Amino acid sequence: MVHCCEEGFFEIFWGQQMQKIIRCLLHDLSNCLTGNLALSELYCSKQQAVSVEEFAIIRDNCYKEREILKQLSQLHHTEPGNITYIDLQAFVSDLQPLFERLLPAHAKFNLTRDKSLEVLIKFDPAFLQRIFLMTILLAIKAFENATKPALDIHIACEGDTVACQIKSNVPLDLNTEDLVEIKDNHLLLSRIYGPMMRFYLEKYNGRFSYNITHEKTSIINLKFPIVT
Repeated sequence: MVHCCEEGFFEIFWGQQMQKIIRCLLHDLSNCLTGNLALSELYCSKQQAVSVEEFAIIRDNCYKEREILKQLSQLHHTEPGNITYIDLQAFVSDLQPLFERLLPAHAKFNLTRDKSLEVLIKFDPAFLQRIFLMTILLAIKAFENATKPALDIHIACEGDTVACQIKSNVPLDLNTEDLVEIKDNHLLLSRIYGPMMRFYLEKYNGRFSYNITHEKTSIINLKFPIVT
């Protein structure tokens, strides 16, 4: 049996989720590299000159490769324990290209920001990154067989907090109860997500809640205290 309140357990579980994300990015990177190699060999074997349009395909693939490498670097940029002041809107905006790459191609993603919001939160960037990436992984699982899945993130100021509402038009499968202990064969994202998010948020005086509306819309609410 594993006591899920232990921070070490969450570290191990996050490592497993990180592997899934890295495999996804490496798969995309491999596809781009394979495409460029095939095109390069084709162009080298041609007797006539290669057109600008043909070279443009390789160039575009190179841009994609650079973006994937940037995203891989972004995943390993921060280590837990470095608490700092963070502009939540800018932080999530920087992660948006990674969200869009991980989500299924048929899923719609939208990030709504408050242009007048100029406040900071005090948080651990590594944990903050995990919060949003774990949410994306949860959505990926729910979106697999959905027809028109959509994920919306809205960030706004509510009194003395910065509120981040994450809305999915597909019900998300997640446990909302605290787990006292779990068995090894139940180490699923749907069971660990709630306790893990609550642990990260409450560690820095934030709050986590989750509910499903009558329209079967899943809403995750994250609240962070504003630095005054």
